[in-house]
Amino acid sequence: MPKQTLTTNTNTDAINWYGGDGTLAASGTFSSGSLKLQASIDNGTTFFDAKDADGNALTLTADGGLSFSVAPCKLRALLSGATAAAGTAQAENLSLSGPSAVAATVAVLFLANPALGNTITVSSGTSRTYTFTATSGTNNIVLGANLSATLTAIAAKLVADGYPTVASLGTTLTFTAATAGTAGNANTVQLVGASPFFSGTGNYNYSGGKAAGVLTASGNITLSIVSALAGTFTLSVPVLQGDTLPTWIRKIAESLHNDNRISRFYDIYFVVSESGNIGNVNLIKRSPFTANDATLSVTAANGTPSPALPATYSSANETSGVATTPSITVLIEER
Repeated sequence: MPKQTLTTNTNTDAINWYGGDGTLAASGTFSSGSLKLQASIDNGTTFFDAKDADGNALTLTADGGLSFSVAPCKLRALLSGATAAAGTAQAENLSLSGPSAVAATVAVLFLANPALGNTITVSSGTSRTYTFTATSGTNNIVLGANLSATLTAIAAKLVADGYPTVASLGTTLTFTAATAGTAGNANTVQLVGASPFFSGTGNYNYSGGKAAGVLTASGNITLSIVSALAGTFTLSVPVLQGDTLPTWIRKIAESLHNDNRISRFYDIYFVVSESGNIGNVNLIKRSPFTANDATLSVTAANGTPSPALPATYSSANETSGVATTPSITVLIEER
């Protein structure tokens, strides 16, 4: 069985060579350097250049390979004369926001015109009780001649006092939370009175509010990846109705992290803003760094079935990559 070692960007790694014919091959960025095969017969304390029959050092200055025959020793490949640069990791940023926030609502059904003295209490951040009367006042709603007129008066009074409401549609009055999002679910409308109100006395809770970024349908998010290193391919990420922004962004990041085609070249990170309205998935090039890949991109779009993302999200180059130099992959193998 051939004995071999694979090293990257190193001059210190050495292998035990059991003697015989072998091949040294190298590929990468030499940065004007020379890669020499060196041997040690004192267990790695001192290394000297391995030479051919004419006394020339076994050297590579560009991608290629050479043959050698060396007695038992330690072997290494030493790069010298190279222009070194630490390089910069390329960073690609995929910014995601998802669906807009949805305000919570409650629909109140009236069967007939309320009576004098009946009350309606509205809670939408703050709570206030109004009494149906014949005359106007701070906490009064003037009772109309019929149900339609009364509902119009309710809507006008609440809007004037800062309680968002939608005017009547037939015999129904719909209230909408002042702030979109799940906080609206704590709001209520309470009715106290006799038979004119639906069920006499009712306590109606707002519902249906969703915070920004919450998915409104279960389905799949399709990730499309283009990379000079990883190739071009797609991933399907299952998501669920009700997944919050941090939840489905984490699923995207995990899908990228678990795919060896991309994760062997890039570290995957994700972060969500304190407001929870926007998040980012970042691809950071692993060392050794390579020159900037202008083709690198990740897009997130609705798959099948669609989770109702409001847009197709495309990544952008956040930090341009600068290659680490030298960057050489070395192979020493028995023939």
